[in-house]
Amino acid sequence: SASSPDFTSTASLTVAGPPSTIATINSIVVICTTIVSWSHSISDPVCGPVSYNVMISSSDGVMMMRITDASYNFTGLTPGTNYTVSVAGMNMAGVGQSDMMLFRVPTVPEALPSAVMNLATRVNFDFAEPSITVTWDAVISLYCGDVHY
Repeated sequence: SASSPDFTSTASLTVAGPPSTIATINSIVVICTTIVSWSHSISDPVCGPVSYNVMISSSDGVMMMRITDASYNFTGLTPGTNYTVSVAGMNMAGVGQSDMMLFRVPTVPEALPSAVMNLATRVNFDFAEPSITVTWDAVISLYCGDVHY
């Protein structure tokens, strides 16, 4: 009888160490929002990051997350507040050294919202429940707070 061939093989991957420090970290600050992006200098692609540990902190508190993209859009930021963002790459060998940046969300003077557009009314002449419905398009406001009608 013929013996069956052995197709078993073993492969191993050695990761030399955690990713190196983030090379650059940038932000684009818009009112109440900032987009933070970063790049990583990779000398050996096997050691590059698989994900990133991202932390944003201010006097309001700290938020931490793990993401796979090289950017994050932070929303709901408080005008006039200083923020610190810290980013570190992570792979199978561990977490690399973090890099951080500081930015301030500018204070915006309260501006008047845009004019109400497409104002319309609809009258319901039902004798049991007469009503008037008023509709309009949402206004645009550069301020982070709510617009009240």
